[in-house]
Amino acid sequence: MEYQKDCHIKFDERFYLPETRSGFEIMGLMKRAWAAQLEVLWEIDRICKKYGLTWFADGGTLLGAIRHKGFIPWDDDIDITMKRHDYNILMSVLQSELPDGFYWFCPTRVTWDPLAFLRVINTSQINFDRSFLDKYHGCPYLCGVDIFPLDGVPKDEEEWEILQTIAKSILDAVDIIKKEEVTNVNAFLMGIENSCGVRIDKSGNVVEQLMVIVDRLASSYREEESDYLATLCMYCNGTQKAPRHKDWYSETVIGEFEGLQIPIPIGSRQILEALYGSDYMTPIYGGQNHDYPFFAKQKNGAHSIIVSEQGYEEREHKVADYYNLNDLEVFEYQLLEKHEQENTYLYFCQSEMVQARFGIDGTVTVTKK
Repeated sequence: MEYQKDCHIKFDERFYLPETRSGFEIMGLMKRAWAAQLEVLWEIDRICKKYGLTWFADGGTLLGAIRHKGFIPWDDDIDITMKRHDYNILMSVLQSELPDGFYWFCPTRVTWDPLAFLRVINTSQINFDRSFLDKYHGCPYLCGVDIFPLDGVPKDEEEWEILQTIAKSILDAVDIIKKEEVTNVNAFLMGIENSCGVRIDKSGNVVEQLMVIVDRLASSYREEESDYLATLCMYCNGTQKAPRHKDWYSETVIGEFEGLQIPIPIGSRQILEALYGSDYMTPIYGGQNHDYPFFAKQKNGAHSIIVSEQGYEEREHKVADYYNLNDLEVFEYQLLEKHEQENTYLYFCQSEMVQARFGIDGTVTVTKK
């Protein structure tokens, strides 16, 4: 069955089959989401090559490349990092270089989810069009890549601590404002103005201004005047603990990732030890710090919408038939139970529009709400 005609990356059809890696059961749709994300990465890599920019596999993607030669089985996203100079150039050309339908977000382009880094996604909405599915390996969901800036770290440890404290206070303020948990926003913002020596236009997009301040704080120390590099926002949320020596990013080497070749930093061993400890080669299930699978929220939200008198569930069935998939197994996943002694999750099909009840004989009864 031919369904890859518009893809940049070709996978053997067996790649999309559910499988168990390191004792973890990977869903068929997750394989398709992985492939869709790699298509986004392909576009980013194309742009970087055009402008002579360097990117590095980072975080779980770097660990996956070293330990699994691909995705960590229980991971569902792609993280890369770039030095600030290259990162800024990439942001300046994305608008003109990204394909039609792509979107990107960063501190100066705040959307519903303010980000202290750069995110590139392949669409703005779930898409069941045949051409879209052919291009993105049968995955209808929003898929993307997170790109983190690497900035210089102050040589003075106290300065570094102060920088983190200020940035964290601003990011905490963004969360409070988003949740409308502060009664007097202006007074709250005045406190930030006084501590940071900035002025905030309270009649404008306050959240975006705060995110820009964090980004400027992060880039206030250049690589040339530093011994170490860091992604400031990752220290504010506790994801990272120790800065990385800039020599570890002095060049790239090639790493294998799901049969593809990607650039990894020359100091990958030291970086992974700093991130995960000396035993980073030992798989530890449950290390991800976000919801898995990422597309569950997209799915649940879409089930409350009916488009062109055709329900979401009906469209799903048609897509599953076209790609020869079992839609009750791969198109809707919600966490039902976690087996603490087993590295598996039990997922079942459930939504606002349809419930799947599995009988003793293994048959499925679908009941409309």
